[in-house]
Amino acid sequence: TVNAREVTVQCAPTKRLLDILRQDLRLTLTREGCGSGECGACLVLLEGTLINACLVPAFRLPGTSVVTLEGLASDRAFSSLAANLEPVFRCGYCSSGVLMALAALLQQNENPTDEDLRFAVSGNKCRCGSTLSVLEAAKQAIRKRSRKRHGRKS
Repeated sequence: TVNAREVTVQCAPTKRLLDILRQDLRLTLTREGCGSGECGACLVLLEGTLINACLVPAFRLPGTSVVTLEGLASDRAFSSLAANLEPVFRCGYCSSGVLMALAALLQQNENPTDEDLRFAVSGNKCRCGSTLSVLEAAKQAIRKRSRKRHGRKS
């Protein structure tokens, strides 16, 4: 199941989840960076756990559930977070992985600390140095969302 939709893909058992998503299913928001699980550009949720899609072979996938950025797009809270963060990404290399990492964090903790946010994105390599700007924008977006949920003015 990918983004709550049953899919069937015929492929070699060693084909990477990343390639299945991008090539076979045309879900291109999941990006390839290093191809060795070190940069975080290809992060997705597999059975609710954040993983590097470049490291998961197809033979591990039958009967599992995968969520990509495309799958999170229908979530209003996530869309709002992504919209607030998008302008601060300079080159975009890390954006997909950072957004997935933050989404996974917020699914577990609606009010993360600064340390929680830093830890959540620590597995993402940023080539252009926008990490601090992204963290600050994420904090502002989370505070804004929290105020809205609790009925306070922004």
